[in-house]
Amino acid sequence: IFFREMVQFLLPEKKKRKPIVLPPKKKNIKKYINGQRKESVKRKEALKRKEREDAAKEKEREAKEKEREAKEKEREDADRVHKKMKIEHRNPKLFLYNCPNGISDDVVKAYYVKQHQLGEGCIKSIKWMKNGEGKFIGSGFVVFTDIAQLEKAAALPGPKVEGATIETYSSADMDSVVNDVQGARQIYLWDLHPSTVETDLRRHYGQAKGFKRIKWLMNKTFDVFNGKAVVMFNDEKAAASALELGFPKISTMQSQGRIDIKQETDVREVFLKGCGKLTEQAVLEHYGKDAIASIKWLNDSHQGRCHVRFVSVQGFINACRESFWKMGGNRVEVLRARRSEAMSRQQSSTKK
Repeated sequence: IFFREMVQFLLPEKKKRKPIVLPPKKKNIKKYINGQRKESVKRKEALKRKEREDAAKEKEREAKEKEREAKEKEREDADRVHKKMKIEHRNPKLFLYNCPNGISDDVVKAYYVKQHQLGEGCIKSIKWMKNGEGKFIGSGFVVFTDIAQLEKAAALPGPKVEGATIETYSSADMDSVVNDVQGARQIYLWDLHPSTVETDLRRHYGQAKGFKRIKWLMNKTFDVFNGKAVVMFNDEKAAASALELGFPKISTMQSQGRIDIKQETDVREVFLKGCGKLTEQAVLEHYGKDAIASIKWLNDSHQGRCHVRFVSVQGFINACRESFWKMGGNRVEVLRARRSEAMSRQQSSTKK
């Protein structure tokens, strides 16, 4: 008994250990204790090894899941591009942009048929777009007989008219089709004045960094101007920076617009903090149905808290001008983290 007590006394006191119960007939006590310690270390190492293996398996599973999602998204994009390409190949077009008023069918035919000798029957038809007042809008397209002729024409520089080179864009260009599918690089405009022409929009967005071209949204036959257009940019950042220029005002008519950018924090969203009586109908009546894109309630609509996303930046700025508004005697607060920044941009643009 005395010997066992001495063994416990001599053990280090850093870690509390259970009393050692020695088996009978053990002569080498020190060797037995060291063996027990080694076994404990081995068990701990095995446990850590298992944890590492489980973590590695979890990471591998997450990587496979991300890869699967990426492939699925890539497949969806490819399907959309293929569908658009299939439609465009039926009617191969070469679009002409930034055209002066001196351009005509004879100029285009002389350039592609006579000067570059693509063949007499290579051009099927030529269409010039017109605005709501029947004037030339500054764009058009040439319909070729087949894709081979279109590819030859797209490889050539645009014709020169009145000292300016016409910008061309092929409907069969894969890169262009992919860019058109990605809406985050585009600013959509509507409520354009009937007298709008391409030079008006180029004057407003032409100096923006990354500006690419202007696409007019008309009917299938390109005969009716509905006051809509798309301003295309090279990337998402260029489109976002161009959005700060606002939307053009043509002939005392203010146009509207929007942009599709995937961001965690939307620059067109405010947070409303009101009473339990706040309803979606009250929000729509206060801001207008056309100005609101979506309303998301926080947990429960009876709490009177929601996120309101506006269609345009102008609507967001107008909402930020008031810190609160009243609904039947109850106060509804308008909160936004970047409200002062948005207001300063609006004031600076107004001064300019």
